[in-house]
Amino acid sequence: MNKLNRKNFARPEFKPWRIENPNLPGTGYENTDFLYDSFSVAQAAAFPQLTPMFQVPNTANKTKAQTNMQTAGVLANQETFKLRRVRVIIAANTLLADAINIAQLCSGVLKIGGRDFLTGPLMAFPGGGGIQLTAAANVGTLLGAASIQTGIANGDTNIMNAFQFEDEIMINNGESIRFDVTAETAFNMTGTASGGVGTTIYVFLDGRRLRNVS
Repeated sequence: MNKLNRKNFARPEFKPWRIENPNLPGTGYENTDFLYDSFSVAQAAAFPQLTPMFQVPNTANKTKAQTNMQTAGVLANQETFKLRRVRVIIAANTLLADAINIAQLCSGVLKIGGRDFLTGPLMAFPGGGGIQLTAAANVGTLLGAASIQTGIANGDTNIMNAFQFEDEIMINNGESIRFDVTAETAFNMTGTASGGVGTTIYVFLDGRRLRNVS
């Protein structure tokens, strides 16, 4: 077992660690991983006043492209998670005006075990990923027919730009996990007549997942 220190003091007692072979019964292992969840808002719709995330598993009304939560609001059986980073990605095709409203008018609150661990406007949690527009061209197109291409990102798409805790936060098995997105000021998404396409917002919790192998 690893020697106790201030970073692993709260880690529950696991069976002997054998990272090299995660399939050996009676052992435990850990690997770099992330928890993620998402929700979408349609064009011209009122942005939801409160959206509690990580509450709907991919075995219910969501797909694995939308979330990797297997159980509503908690880790899967015999798992714990050492949280390191919090990232919020706004879909790249979101209209600029909508993205600004989302980043500035919406707050994010990370709750673990019912306690508030982190609070801030969504722009305080850079995405550290997503789609980045690197080139656009209208070769041979008359000026009046030219289109403007944009790509939206919540901060730099480099993962090193993401918000990171100085020390990992241990999420024990059975502890509730929740990230609340709240529109602190009400606003509507831009309608289709003005180019609105709605948006999808993703929240990633990066860290190390610990599992027991039965």
